[in-house]
Amino acid sequence: MKGGISAVSALILAFCLVFPISFAADGAISKLKGSCDSAGNAEISMIHTGGAIKISDIAITYVYPQTGSSKEIRGEWLMSQQPNPLYLSEENTGTVFRTTDSPLKKKGTYEIHFLFMQKKQDISLTDVGLAVDCPGVSCDSNNGCDFDSECSGGTCVPLFCRLDEFIEFNRCVSKCNDNNPCTIDVYKNGECKYERNMSSCCRNDEDCNLKKACSIDKCVSNKCEHKPVSCSAAASDKCVNALCIEPKGCVYETDETCLANENEKRDYLVVVGQPQVYREPLFSGFFRAIANFFRNLF
Repeated sequence: MKGGISAVSALILAFCLVFPISFAADGAISKLKGSCDSAGNAEISMIHTGGAIKISDIAITYVYPQTGSSKEIRGEWLMSQQPNPLYLSEENTGTVFRTTDSPLKKKGTYEIHFLFMQKKQDISLTDVGLAVDCPGVSCDSNNGCDFDSECSGGTCVPLFCRLDEFIEFNRCVSKCNDNNPCTIDVYKNGECKYERNMSSCCRNDEDCNLKKACSIDKCVSNKCEHKPVSCSAAASDKCVNALCIEPKGCVYETDETCLANENEKRDYLVVVGQPQVYREPLFSGFFRAIANFFRNLF
């Protein structure tokens, strides 16, 4: 697949202008075929014709269209003549390139590109590539996936974040976050705006202060809590009513009805006092019985 200069090709070309490389002589790569395994590695076979191409002069990259990410790929060249020759020469017509380090972890289709200068007088890179379908690497957690993907259903799948988010270590993170729980973070027209939200949020007790004598105001987990002041504990007499009245605070009033009832109870106890028990002398009951007996005889 030949084409014009892509963004990746432009970067490779800029690199080549800064760091000169040896040029090929009418070298060509064609008839690419490839497959991807569950370990995230691809094996690509190709036919090399024409002049020799130095292997170190071939930039191999992938593009993952689902997220737009691209990256250089490293691997090994497998040929019948010798395991890792320096050049793809005329004699090496059948060639295989195999990736290493599992670069294709996400599930989906990857574009694999081989970029090189076909002729010495070229001013642009030749881009030969193919599409490879990958099943995605098996995973138990996000640790087994690339930073721009997540582990879902046991497979690494790409992350798709909103415009107001970016990808950071396997998760979508808001672009607008001032770490202030009392602001509403808004992303609009490419800019972040932070709107105050103090009506329902607090950072300390002072943010919740209603400035009332009968209210205890606290900030708990960034939420205001307002509890009424209890004055009853300060009233030791049960006939005293404890009330909290703005703006004074705790006010204690005598309950006249309660006090009257209590006074009646006290007066009754004074009048009645303790009951008196009359105790007779010893044997007085016996002698009274004898006297009654003789009185009844006559």
